[in-house]
Amino acid sequence: KAHLNMALQDATARSWFDVSAECVYNEMSFYGNKQIKRPDRVLIDKDKNVIVIDYKFCQKTDQNIRKYSSQVTQYVNLFHQIGYKNVSGFVWYLGDDINYKPEIIRL
Repeated sequence: KAHLNMALQDATARSWFDVSAECVYNEMSFYGNKQIKRPDRVLIDKDKNVIVIDYKFCQKTDQNIRKYSSQVTQYVNLFHQIGYKNVSGFVWYLGDDINYKPEIIRL
């Protein structure tokens, strides 16, 4: 619980759990190229602005940044392909232990 409270101290992260979003999807699935793509959280507001968030319970390393930024970029591109114009993607590193300070990478 303490780790979650620390993670939600960030105003950006807190806004992702604000009930003002018109549509909130958890584990929205895309099917294509025989693969299923599932972002962890997708918010779509009344103006059709989309926020894609993927949670990572690992350390933020250069290798992880490349890997997970590419993954979230794919999600963002999928939303563009289905007609959404304003799409933002985020990787939220929550770490792998209680002492890790959560970090957000905006793509």
